[in-house]
Amino acid sequence: MTEDRGNEVRVRLRFPDGGAVLDYRTTRPAADRLAVEFGRHGVSVTIDDQLHDRLPALPHAQLWMRSADIGSTGSP
Repeated sequence: MTEDRGNEVRVRLRFPDGGAVLDYRTTRPAADRLAVEFGRHGVSVTIDDQLHDRLPALPHAQLWMRSADIGSTGSP
């Protein structure tokens, strides 16, 4: 079931060579930066709006956000 979570998106990380596939929820700015950085290392990153109740939050998502992004989301 998809639900509205404001500016949150699902980010799917697919590691190369048959590696793990991980799904998380995070903000769009954090997902965009994650896609750039992980993409440099061969990880396929998909960003979409397929959120559901059991989707875990991206661990340490604040590390993927610029200070301007943090202020705009209301996060510390």
